[in-house]
Amino acid sequence: MKKIKSDILIIGAGLTGLMAAFAYSSLNTNIVIIDKLDFLSIKHNNADPRTTAIAEGSKQFFEKIGIWEKIKKHAQPIIDIKVIDRKPSRKINFSNSNKKQNLGYIIRNNILKSVVLKNLQNKKNVKIISNQSVSAIKNKNQFLECCFKNIKIETTLLIASDGKNSRVREIMKTPIYEKKYNQKALVVNFHHTGNHKSCAFELFFKSGPLAILPMKKVKNNRYSSSLIWSHKTNYIN
Repeated sequence: MKKIKSDILIIGAGLTGLMAAFAYSSLNTNIVIIDKLDFLSIKHNNADPRTTAIAEGSKQFFEKIGIWEKIKKHAQPIIDIKVIDRKPSRKINFSNSNKKQNLGYIIRNNILKSVVLKNLQNKKNVKIISNQSVSAIKNKNQFLECCFKNIKIETTLLIASDGKNSRVREIMKTPIYEKKYNQKALVVNFHHTGNHKSCAFELFFKSGPLAILPMKKVKNNRYSSSLIWSHKTNYIN
């Protein structure tokens, strides 16, 4: 069985894991990021139609770690946010008094993942492994030994970013508090002729919230937005 030594092991290569790997990669450390899926494939990354909202504070952090320059051309600024609570008379409009800053940014997940992953592949202190699921974690006092199908990885720091059904959490028997809201979310990216003017909408209904977020124009120069609609499980199937 192959053995690998690392300073930091990140299990889970979603957005959290990839961004953690990039943030730590500037340090003088050996990093391994591993996932049970084939996250290196273009097909896998393109399968995620969702978007990510990046707050102004997060953007400033991304600037510090050197990733913002690589993704900013794909990020749609949010200049205004209009919030409506149940009916139009209950509304709040937000804007940033600092004209050099925005309220946030919207970027497609598949683009964000691809850009971060491409830059990680160029870093000599980052080792990327796909199609490996963790089966055991052993505490060796000075380090943790994580066992996979045909690999053992020793690490001084383990970062579990393997999602809501975390295998790491299950192995470590980490207690959690769980609450079911009996809701599902519908995510739709759509094109439209009207200019969204970099404005986001947040509508709060009794059944759940609905958000409409501005996105970058697509290649055919049409405006695009992303809709996230939460509702009762028996309504959205």
